[in-house]
Amino acid sequence: MTEPAVSEVCVDASIAAKLVLNEERSDPTSSLWRGWEHADVDLIAPALITREVANAIRVAASRGRIDRHSVAELYQAFRELPITLIPHYEMPRLHGSSSSLDVV
Repeated sequence: MTEPAVSEVCVDASIAAKLVLNEERSDPTSSLWRGWEHADVDLIAPALITREVANAIRVAASRGRIDRHSVAELYQAFRELPITLIPHYEMPRLHGSSSSLDVV
């Protein structure tokens, strides 16, 4: 039995943060991302993801995992990811109306 093709994926902030921060053990995340790109999957996320990723970048800088001078550059890299931001109040409607929405 084959699984139905996924047309949309709701991206979690942890996935986006790992991509831009290039964290250790991010190879599976990068592989997953490339798979979505190859399959031409629409990537969506609640608009709140912008604050979550900004906080992850801030925490990484405050803990010395990244250079403080690269914070703005990393946030810009996140904003350039092909993720459509959805207002939080529209997410339940999207999830309820689409049987092919995966939340990752």
